[in-house]
Amino acid sequence: EECLARLTRAQRNTAKHPSVLRLLTEVYRGLKDWDKLQELLPELKKSKRWSPEQMLELRRDIALGQLAKLRESSKSLDSALGDWWKKLPRDLQQDAAVIDPYLQQLLAQGENQQAEELLRQQLRKEWRREWVESYGLVAGAEADKQLLVAESWLPERNNDPVLLLTLGRLSLRNQLWGKAREYFESSYR
Repeated sequence: EECLARLTRAQRNTAKHPSVLRLLTEVYRGLKDWDKLQELLPELKKSKRWSPEQMLELRRDIALGQLAKLRESSKSLDSALGDWWKKLPRDLQQDAAVIDPYLQQLLAQGENQQAEELLRQQLRKEWRREWVESYGLVAGAEADKQLLVAESWLPERNNDPVLLLTLGRLSLRNQLWGKAREYFESSYR
């Protein structure tokens, strides 16, 4: 914190010197002050000392840090979590490194319908086996429609064991015992 005070003073005196910005970034990361780090992003971008990959990594760290902070501190996490997601830039909403912890948080809160919708949208854009498996474990609002959506993926990926397992789980939820057995056996083979 003493370092932060000195760096803040140095930042005012040196007109946004790149070394001061770098050190401020390290201090804010160390203090886990994600909001201040977020405020520093435009200046970091202007300095052009950070590569696009480094900026993406920093933005991702900020988003994940804010999510962790929400998890720890918020009493009404449902609305705060939704607000956090809506404010997140679109590129981070498509980033698997951000989506995965967000999905875990949704499931931990019992927000199965939101988790199912997010998984469905993401699987249209990017096929990831972990998401397919999660899709079979999420209890969406309409189990029959969830099964139909998953079955629509089958023609493109008919030998995918994770998809077949997911279809078996969804068939069980819909009480389609014979169909579930066929999917489970196909997945096992």
